[in-house]
Amino acid sequence: MSFYQDYLKKGAKEKTDSSTKKESKYSPQKGSDRSEPRAASPRSREELERDRFLKRVSGEKKNSSEEPENNLKKPSLPEEREDFLPPIPPAPPKKQKVWVRILVVFLIISAISSLSALLWWWLIKTPRIVTEVIEKEVETIVEIPEIAAPLSFLKYDGFLDPIVTRRDEIPTYLRQYMKDGYPENQLLKISIKDHTDRTNPRFIGPETLFSSLKITVPSGFYDKVVRENLNLFLYSGKQNDLGVAFQIEAGGMTEFLGMFLSLEDSAIERHFKNFYILAEKKEAFVPPSTSHRRVTIRCRNFEGGHQLCFTPHDEIFLMTTSLESAKAAIDNFR
Repeated sequence: MSFYQDYLKKGAKEKTDSSTKKESKYSPQKGSDRSEPRAASPRSREELERDRFLKRVSGEKKNSSEEPENNLKKPSLPEEREDFLPPIPPAPPKKQKVWVRILVVFLIISAISSLSALLWWWLIKTPRIVTEVIEKEVETIVEIPEIAAPLSFLKYDGFLDPIVTRRDEIPTYLRQYMKDGYPENQLLKISIKDHTDRTNPRFIGPETLFSSLKITVPSGFYDKVVRENLNLFLYSGKQNDLGVAFQIEAGGMTEFLGMFLSLEDSAIERHFKNFYILAEKKEAFVPPSTSHRRVTIRCRNFEGGHQLCFTPHDEIFLMTTSLESAKAAIDNFR
């Protein structure tokens, strides 16, 4: 008999012995009062699992005998206490706190230094194109050419040289000069420079003077007058008086004087009132005609104590606001 056949026989014998033992386990013992029921067939694993599930759902306590042997018990957790507090870690030593603070300060200083170095490198070290707009005030310098003063017909003791940029400034200057105080019995020449046009400055003439004072001269007045030459002066006698001397064209004095003599007092007042009212009022009455150094002086008296005197002298026509200033001008003719 071979080895394989012996192995089969031995296996069959062991199987028969195990079945005999099982039957004897569930068979009733001899001498017992009641007979044990026959053991039920072993339940399948699926039915056991189903019963356990139904018991859990119905709240029944699990049968420990039905638990599988390989089922591990659930570890028990410690009972929770309401007064349970987590343990407090011990405070770090003081030396450790000091070192932590030093480390924090060092980190902050390092961060600030790094940021400053970065900004310095970006703003200063790194070349950049910067466009700067520089606003400068441009000062415009207008060179005013020098101009010669008008020829002086009289010998003067002093000079006043106002500069006007508007024609309406001329009466303002004249009123101020008439109020100012000066040494007595002096002739002061007033040479007014007109800078209305700075590129073409000039001294004012008779037409500019009378138009600024809003004086309307008689018809044909400027036909015989040399408009470039004008002597405007102030005489500081008992009172300040104003006078004007202008040149008449050659051979035209007789015609010009005849035009003046033909004017009535009312016409002279209408035309030249804004000139003689610049002077102060006079108390004395002057005669219509007076001779001084063989020169005839003609005067007009107006309401309020104002006077206007005029006289020819060679090619110069003289007009003043008093007889006294007319005599002083004749005394100082060149």
